[in-house]
Amino acid sequence: MKIAIVGAGFCGLALAYYLSQNKHVDITLIDRFGIGGGASGIAAGLLHPYVGFKARLNWRGHEALEESKRLLEVANQRCPFGIVRIPQSDEQWALFQEAADQYDDIEICQSDQPAIFIRSGLTVNCPQYLQSLWDVTRSQGVSFQKQEIYNLDQLGDFDCSFICNGPLAKELLEIRLKLIKGQLLKFEWPEHLPPLKHSIVSKKYVVMNGKNACWVGGTYEHHFDHDNPDQAVAQKEILADLEGFMPELTSASIIDCQAGVRAFAPDKRPFYKQINERTWVFTGMGSKGLLYHALMAKELVSNFC
Repeated sequence: MKIAIVGAGFCGLALAYYLSQNKHVDITLIDRFGIGGGASGIAAGLLHPYVGFKARLNWRGHEALEESKRLLEVANQRCPFGIVRIPQSDEQWALFQEAADQYDDIEICQSDQPAIFIRSGLTVNCPQYLQSLWDVTRSQGVSFQKQEIYNLDQLGDFDCSFICNGPLAKELLEIRLKLIKGQLLKFEWPEHLPPLKHSIVSKKYVVMNGKNACWVGGTYEHHFDHDNPDQAVAQKEILADLEGFMPELTSASIIDCQAGVRAFAPDKRPFYKQINERTWVFTGMGSKGLLYHALMAKELVSNFC
């Protein structure tokens, strides 16, 4: 069976890996940008099961976390553990304290400002992870084709196709998806500050990039004219939010700006669906792609086969 997977981000690569365990399929991964060239490739890499204002356990959160960790091991990735979450308000701090009482892997930080520490959290180098996962899938016989897909007729030579690109699924398959543009900024790390031991999440996030730089994001742009970086827009939103929890960075030099478009399903849960006898869609991860990509891909392959 000849299978096309359109989209070489979290969903597409995880799906390619699990499908490639079946030696009776011929898999081609297709993406117009290359491996990790879309939103997955610029993701902050914050992997934990408590995404959201209340820091409550996400749907199938622990299960999803463990499957993502297994796929990280397949890709031979060793990731820094532990994520700090700083509340944005007294209301959120009360919710964080409740979460710390409820979940064994969340504890109250002993620091100058109120915060919780998620011990099970990891910070993943997403470009490196995606490339390493691709190296594994390629070694198992998966091929790659750099091409833009704008019509399903282009996939006519395949017996089955999986659309793992959210914006493309919305456009070609008329799936009810919400598209949001996210941007992040790369800052020079101030010389007078020691590098962060753990990634920080508040209204925005701060993730070290080596010892001399950090990524800060992200924006949530519901209305946008293009998917290219727009540093002026990113700065306006990100700097205002940074002032509330890490003002030392607001005067640091900005050395890069990146952007990507994510797809959210109406219920904000990832999903897969068979559209017709030859076409499936697998998308809707939103900001939880790193958390859910492995679990949902494995489940999809189980149902498909």
